[in-house]
Amino acid sequence: MDSAISWNTLLSQWHYLFAYFCPLFMFAVFLNSLSITRSVEMCKQVGFPPKRPVGAGSSSQKQQQTSPTRLDPFFYLFAQRCFGIGLMLTILEACGEWRAVSVMLGCMCVNGVRDGWLVLTDGEGGVGKAFAAHWGITIVGACSTWRLWAEHW
Repeated sequence: MDSAISWNTLLSQWHYLFAYFCPLFMFAVFLNSLSITRSVEMCKQVGFPPKRPVGAGSSSQKQQQTSPTRLDPFFYLFAQRCFGIGLMLTILEACGEWRAVSVMLGCMCVNGVRDGWLVLTDGEGGVGKAFAAHWGITIVGACSTWRLWAEHW
């Protein structure tokens, strides 16, 4: 019976677990962006493979190769944004400012919708990658934000 109570308590507080998970996820994205091999994999996962190399060789050779040093500059802006948001959420959560955390998570949901739209329209992944990379977590984040907002406002 005690384990059922603890699971019920845990499930009733899932929105706080998500809020604590978010900065960890943001820091992981940022740290993975520092490794060139992980950066290439992350770009491929969300539908923005590295740009083709410039230089000698036939066009068929250029299409088969990728240059890991020429990633889309928006990837690095995205990684820096993740670091900034993760840092802000960590500080706000440590200070117990749950109203501000709910506003930040709400803004992240807007970013998630926009980032998914970029993957869908400008990337090479289609709906599947847009949903897997951004919209799935955005839906969970929106539910968490709504619960935090209702509880603290």
